[in-house]
Amino acid sequence: MSTITQVISEFTTDEQPLRTEPDFSLKTDNYHVKLNTVIPQINTWSSQVNTVKDEINTKAEQVANQAVDGGYSQTYINDTFATISDLNTTNTNLNTTNSNLNTTNSNLTALDDEVAVLEKKNLSVAHNITSDADYTLTADENDYGRIEITDTSTVLTGAISIITDNQDSTFLFVNSTAQTLTVKTSAGAGIDVLTGEAYHLFNDGVDIFKSNTRTDSGNVKIVSLGTIYNNNRYVIDNPFGNENYEGCTVRAEVYLNGLWSDTGFDGNAGTGLKGYGTKAHSNLEGIVVQTGNISLVVQSYLAGGGHGYTSTSTSALARVIVIYHGEAK
Repeated sequence: MSTITQVISEFTTDEQPLRTEPDFSLKTDNYHVKLNTVIPQINTWSSQVNTVKDEINTKAEQVANQAVDGGYSQTYINDTFATISDLNTTNTNLNTTNSNLNTTNSNLTALDDEVAVLEKKNLSVAHNITSDADYTLTADENDYGRIEITDTSTVLTGAISIITDNQDSTFLFVNSTAQTLTVKTSAGAGIDVLTGEAYHLFNDGVDIFKSNTRTDSGNVKIVSLGTIYNNNRYVIDNPFGNENYEGCTVRAEVYLNGLWSDTGFDGNAGTGLKGYGTKAHSNLEGIVVQTGNISLVVQSYLAGGGHGYTSTSTSALARVIVIYHGEAK
């Protein structure tokens, strides 16, 4: 069978070689395996189409040369040139498909990188100090959700700084050395972590804060909300039990201007439909925190917030202080 017959039969049947997308599975590495199989096949088809086009062009020249002598019918001539046109269209479509698949492959590579970073948030990394000096975490170490610093050879003679990157993140930091470690960015404020202590920390890209994940003290519990945003309603479990909502007093605080404090709440619902502030409630749902549609906070001199804040903000670290007035749990 000639190349012409093989390829034309492949492209003129009702089933095109690639009539649907590959059967992608859920993992991106499987996407790559399938794409890397499909793309070379498309390149092969495209090469075959070009070969057939060359053969048909040769045949077309023969047709044109002999048409004058009546060697070929007009119908045969028309069909030959129609076949060339169809092959040009097929080749264009294959090139477009190939380009789209290459783009998809690039996007999946980027997705792989993001997934890898997210997976590290559930994993732990340990770094053993080998010199008596400040240590800067590597790009890879910064991605982990739990970071432990050790000093198995006891090289540290005093406190040092552990320097993070300047990206927003939350992580558990464990100090397994015999010295105090200050966790900080290259230029911002840091947190001192004493020997044997472990803190949930938040990096806002400039400074490091304690994230205060649920600190217990008898009838008082502090529950962290992480970063919250304007125009949102947050619902979390009451640490004393949702059914005990009537016996609880709650207060929402945000971290601004270097302080934890309540924000007050101000709004003009009757005219401008604008709300400013962060407020907590206790009900059967649990602890409910509502933020203003415009901002989490308004100037302290307008709503009475404790930060001495003179502007507005659409995001900040937040926590809820829950006081239970019944029997301690």
